[in-house]
Amino acid sequence: LPLLPIACYTGAYILKTYRVSYRIFYILVCVIVSYGVVGEYNYMAWNTARWRLGESLVRSGIPRDQIDGGYEWNGWFFYNDSRIKKNLNENTGRHFDEFLFSMNVPYILSFSPLPSAHIIDTESVQWLFSNIKRIYALQKVNSK
Repeated sequence: LPLLPIACYTGAYILKTYRVSYRIFYILVCVIVSYGVVGEYNYMAWNTARWRLGESLVRSGIPRDQIDGGYEWNGWFFYNDSRIKKNLNENTGRHFDEFLFSMNVPYILSFSPLPSAHIIDTESVQWLFSNIKRIYALQKVNSK
């Protein structure tokens, strides 16, 4: 979507210069806009499911600092928490990179089951044009 104004300007220039059909231009703009809308819908759908699943784990008694919920979850809850930063990869070098690496905690929110973890809960996701149907809450096998 950030490139849409450039695409519109280029399309208008081509229409004016080469007398290409306006219908083709409008169809292309609709395709680009549709792609952006579907992408944003899917992003919000899986994030909603992930946050519901994470909060469900917290309600069941699991502390937030024991859940690796991904970039947004970890950043939201642990951005200024010095205890958590000690559990992160210290070789990143930059301030924001530290949340790009998995925390060393027993619970994980994931798109798929992992061989080294047990499924403890799931949350369904209503995607558009995707075969992923669930987000999984996993507990690492060696964790209790």
